[in-house]
Amino acid sequence: YGVYPIENESLQKIEFIVKPLLSDYLNAHPIHKSQQRVDQTSYGHAIFSLDLIPTKELINFFLSYSNELIVKKPLWIQKEIIQHHKKAISYEERSKR
Repeated sequence: YGVYPIENESLQKIEFIVKPLLSDYLNAHPIHKSQQRVDQTSYGHAIFSLDLIPTKELINFFLSYSNELIVKKPLWIQKEIIQHHKKAISYEERSKR
């Protein structure tokens, strides 16, 4: 997914859980040919997986829907997203001073 692979990363299984509305969207418009729906909860959330080399565009996709999804694996992507949010909060707090 995307054209800018993250340096030193290889093919990986990426799993993420999404809210029902995003689940419907991803079923209709998969983000990658390797996308699979792994499971669905009784309340509509779904778990998807991708097998690909992580890219900056994939991280940006996850960030753009971060209020609708949680990356479960690999943990380094989850931590990357958390760090982006912490930086944004820090910037917000500094700009109020």
